Amino acid sequence: MQAKPLPLTHLLLRLGVIAFFTIVSVVLIVPGFRKIEKQTPPPIPDEKLPAPYPADKGAYSGGAPRPGDNGSDDAFLRTIIENNLFRPLGWAPPRPIEPYRLIGTIHPTDDRRPPTAILQMTAGDRTYIVTTGDTLDDATEVVSIQPKQVTLSTDGKHRTLRFQPLF
Repeated sequence: MQAKPLPLTHLLLRLGVIAFFTIVSVVLIVPGFRKIEKQTPPPIPDEKLPAPYPADKGAYSGGAPRPGDNGSDDAFLRTIIENNLFRPLGWAPPRPIEPYRLIGTIHPTDDRRPPTAILQMTAGDRTYIVTTGDTLDDATEVVSIQPKQVTLSTDGKHRTLRFQPLF
């Protein structure tokens, strides 16, 4: 079945309706836009605008120094890096992984033998039996051995490993 073409009168009627609504919308809507343009507020004088930075502080409200303070932008850039806008909410930097785990300590009852600790590497299957003064790797040294804890020194920084039962 083939569609019949519309008679000329129907086409003219449709064009007339479209033209009527176009003219009505131009007559009614355009003057409304002119009224809106006339209602814009006047500009605010410069003396009433707040200062971009607090006059008594050299910092933003967050406490970071302004760029260019003291000739260095390092502190300013560090703040941007630490408070990254694109990180998920509640993000915290990962905690450093301790390379050693304390398995146990042995404290002899006599003074002839020194206290001994058993340490295991967390990243491997290597186990160390150490006493005070021994070195575990190039930079880590055993400083002291106490019951259920061992103090290690790496590059002059001391940290304490505590015994944590596995079960």
